[in-house]
Amino acid sequence: MPKIIDLLVVLENRRRHLRSEIFELQNKMVFFKRLCEAHEMSRPPIYEKSLSPAERKRRQYQKDRRAIIDAIGNEDTAPDKALLALMKDVAKSEHAANSAQRAWREFGKRHGWLD
Repeated sequence: MPKIIDLLVVLENRRRHLRSEIFELQNKMVFFKRLCEAHEMSRPPIYEKSLSPAERKRRQYQKDRRAIIDAIGNEDTAPDKALLALMKDVAKSEHAANSAQRAWREFGKRHGWLD
């Protein structure tokens, strides 16, 4: 008799364990379903087709040039890449030299070697 009771206890424990696993799987399914629905509601892609490497390179060049132009006069908020580009253009004109000097000062402040 004790063996049958032990067997019933083991079966009941296994049933409880399986029910908890099923519950967890159902929760995961609901989560992934909501995730997929949210993804479907996101905005459509900007372009019909993928960009070629040349187009990607041209867009990145344009973005970098815009950042450099925006950095003139706003050296304190400009990214480091734009500051370095401003410093490179020091010999073009007097305005470029002034901008390069401000970029040098801001770059030095950011990296701790100028006060």
